[in-house]
Amino acid sequence: DIALPPLPLGGADVGTRGAVFGHPGGGALEISPFLLREEVEAVGRDLYGQRQTRRSILVLAADLAPGDSGAALVDATGAVAGVAFAIAPDRSGTAYALAVEELEAVLAAPVNAGTDTGPCLD
Repeated sequence: DIALPPLPLGGADVGTRGAVFGHPGGGALEISPFLLREEVEAVGRDLYGQRQTRRSILVLAADLAPGDSGAALVDATGAVAGVAFAIAPDRSGTAYALAVEELEAVLAAPVNAGTDTGPCLD
């Protein structure tokens, strides 16, 4: 156990540079640079295909790899700017992250709160 305080949450603007602290391939920690190229609103469906969802997504110039999902994006001030979740299979050097606004709702939820997973499948 490491007795260190958590990193503060920050924000990120287009042009923000920082580092992604990931574990490509599930291996050892690797730190990769990133540049925030664009912030977009992604519109999709929930896990069950029932409701529309909207998420604030960061488009990064970064060479990430499978296994980096969940990696923190840390800006030059040491604040978390987002969390990596995908790489673009058709655009080399492009990765995606959830913006801090998306994390705040999850972090604010009670730790022991239950979640309805819907009906069981037969």
